[in-house]
Amino acid sequence: MAKEEKVFKITNAGGKRDSDDIKGLEIVETDDGFELVQPRVVLGKSTPGPAGVLARFKFKNFRGFDWTVDIDRASALTMHGKWSNGDPGTPEESDVWVASGTGTPDDEARAAYGK
Repeated sequence: MAKEEKVFKITNAGGKRDSDDIKGLEIVETDDGFELVQPRVVLGKSTPGPAGVLARFKFKNFRGFDWTVDIDRASALTMHGKWSNGDPGTPEESDVWVASGTGTPDDEARAAYGK
């Protein structure tokens, strides 16, 4: 039996210049791991992260930069992690992010996956 997908929205991405670029993105927990989703667009599928990281996303050319987003902690209603990008204006800009949600997909998230 497939487990129910859980959806979390990044509501806080720190205070750096590019922090707002990932604010509003969604992380969806699936049977196969996690997906990082721009509303209605899947940006990437997670890969195993290094020790202490639940999952890692690497994706290119999002808002002009190449990104790495890590999930460090997850509970039923929140996720926490770190992000970094290759912003040439700030060498390896990085910060932390927080995502919150009901843990279940809403109608817009379901539409993104054609469900």
